[in-house]
Amino acid sequence: MNQSLMMFRMLEGAVIDNKYHLRELLGAGGFGAVFLADEVVRDNLLRQVAVKIIPDDDNQQLIELMEATRLDHPYLIRSHTAGESGFNNISLLYLVMEQADYSLQERLEQGKLSVSETQTLIREVAAGLDYLHRQNKVHRDLKPGNVLWSNGCWKLSDFGLIRSLGNRSYAQTSNPIGTIAYMPPEAWDDKHRISKAWDIWSLGIMIVNVVTGKIPYQFQEQTQLLKQVMNCNLNLPPVPSELQEIVQGCLQQNRRKRWTAQQVLDAVQPRSSSFGYTLSSIADLDLSSERPGINYYKLRDLLAAKRWGDADRETAERMCEVMGRADEGWLRVEDIERFPCKDLKIIDTLWVHYSQGKFGFSVQKKIWIECGSPTSYNDDWLRFCDRVGWREGGEFLSYRRIIKQGSHASLPMGVPVVGLGFGDLVLCFIGLGFIVREGGRWLLFSRATTCKL
Repeated sequence: MNQSLMMFRMLEGAVIDNKYHLRELLGAGGFGAVFLADEVVRDNLLRQVAVKIIPDDDNQQLIELMEATRLDHPYLIRSHTAGESGFNNISLLYLVMEQADYSLQERLEQGKLSVSETQTLIREVAAGLDYLHRQNKVHRDLKPGNVLWSNGCWKLSDFGLIRSLGNRSYAQTSNPIGTIAYMPPEAWDDKHRISKAWDIWSLGIMIVNVVTGKIPYQFQEQTQLLKQVMNCNLNLPPVPSELQEIVQGCLQQNRRKRWTAQQVLDAVQPRSSSFGYTLSSIADLDLSSERPGINYYKLRDLLAAKRWGDADRETAERMCEVMGRADEGWLRVEDIERFPCKDLKIIDTLWVHYSQGKFGFSVQKKIWIECGSPTSYNDDWLRFCDRVGWREGGEFLSYRRIIKQGSHASLPMGVPVVGLGFGDLVLCFIGLGFIVREGGRWLLFSRATTCKL
C-alpha cells in the first residue's frame, strides 16, 4: 500500500473543518481521494455529501476548486464548497460535492451499454462539456470513473484537473496529467497543448469503450499504451453505425478538425419532429437573447434531458430576466407587448425540437386556431383548455398535475402577468398573451402572432 493510500485510509473517520465527517473512502487515485461524508452542524446532520481530498497546498489548485463551486448545470455534479484544511501536518484541499449513486465505470462492470443507452450518455455528457467549454474551461480527465449517475441522469464529476483557458483557445502545461488511455496525442507533444478538443477526444475514446467494451489500443503494459497514445495508433473495434460519425468526429488526430461539443449534441439529437415538418439544426441556432448577457443554453439542456417541469420553470425565469423582472417573478402587460420576438422564437424552437413537436408556443397556437381562436371565456376557450390538457372533467388542473400528465401541447405554461387591476385572476398563456380577468373580461396580446411563430 503506497503512502498516499495509507493516508487516505487514515482519513476515514476524520472531520474536516469541524463540519464534514468522512465516513467511507469511495475511491482514490493519483490526484486525490473521494469520501462519503456527513455534513454536520451543531450535531445536526444536514445532508450526505461526497468530499474530494487533494493533498496539495498550491494556490492555483485551490482557485480552480473554488471556481468549480460556481459551475451550475443539470449534467454537472454540483460542487457545494471548496476549502483548505490539514491532517497530520499535511495541507489538504477539499471539494464538497453532490453525492451520486454510482459511476459509469461501475455500470460497465455489468456489461457494455446499448446503442440507445450510449446515445443518452453522449447527449448528457456533451451538454455538460458544452457548458464548460462556453466558459472556456477544459475538464481534462473525462473517463467512465468521472461520469456519475445521479437523479436519473449522467453527470460530469471530478473537477480537480479542470483548467481555465481565459481568453485563449489553448494553454500549455509542462506536466501533462490525466488518464493516459483517454488523453489526446497533443498532450504528449513538445507543447503539451490543453484545449477544448482535449475533452472531445476523451469523449470519443469513452464512447468506443462503453459501446464495445474495449479501449481502442492494443497494449500489454503502460509504456506500450503511452507510445500508442503519443503516436495516435488507434485500433478501433467495430462501432454501431448510429455512432460511427460521432466517433470519427471526436477522434480526429488534428485537434482543430475535431468536433465541438455542440456538434456532438446536434448529431445525437433527433433530426425531425413528429409535428409534420423538419426542424432547423439546433447547432446553427443562436441561443443568445436579444438582451446582453442572457442565453438559453440551460433551457436547451433541460429540454434535451426531457425534464419538462424544470424546463418550464427555466422558461419562466428567463422570460422574466429578459424583461428585467427577475426579482419580481412576474411580467406586466407592457412586458408582453414588448417581449423580443427573437427570444420567443428561440424558446419555441427549443421546445418543439426537443419534444419532437409535442410542446411549444407554436403547437399551442395551432390548436388555438383549430378551436376558433377564442378571445373570450366561452365554449371554444374551454375546448382549447381541454385540448391542451389544462382542464379535465370540466375542472382546471393544478400546475403539478399538468406537469405530471404532460399532455400534448400543455407546455410551456408561461409566467404570471399582472397589470389589469386588483383582483385579477391569472390564467396566463404567454405565447398568445391571454390573461383572464374576473368578470370574464379578456385581453389578447397575440404576441405569438406578431412574432410569426
